[in-house]
Amino acid sequence: METALDNEKRRFLLSLVNFLEKKLGRNLELVEIKALAFFVEKTGFEMGESAARFAERALGTGEGDAPPLAAYKAHNAIYREKQAEAARRLNDLPRDSEGAEKINAIKELMESSHRDTEELHRLGHDDIPLGGVAEYWLPAWARDILS
Repeated sequence: METALDNEKRRFLLSLVNFLEKKLGRNLELVEIKALAFFVEKTGFEMGESAARFAERALGTGEGDAPPLAAYKAHNAIYREKQAEAARRLNDLPRDSEGAEKINAIKELMESSHRDTEELHRLGHDDIPLGGVAEYWLPAWARDILS
């Protein structure tokens, strides 16, 4: 059942996507938008908070950041939250379970992707990806608009 809060989160996500696309000077990929939905759900947003304020507070992007630096900061914030989510999920599972194996495989993919992004940043690339998230980590309020 949809709630008013779900609708507010959807509106906020769309405003955040629009803000970041302008800030980064490019369209975000669907996988990046899904990662942002996950991030908004896990870090929370304050009702009435602007996308610019959220980006500064939660993603760590500054007003004067160049697009590659802003993307790199956002990538790192999302990556940290994905690491925390993987740790939370692993704590809830038996060590040798199939679920734990799945989470560990996701962690390996995340870490590999993160290393690739770190290398792109180190080499001075302009197009820094925000990253992705496991499909089943998407919050329910985002699934219908992002699937």
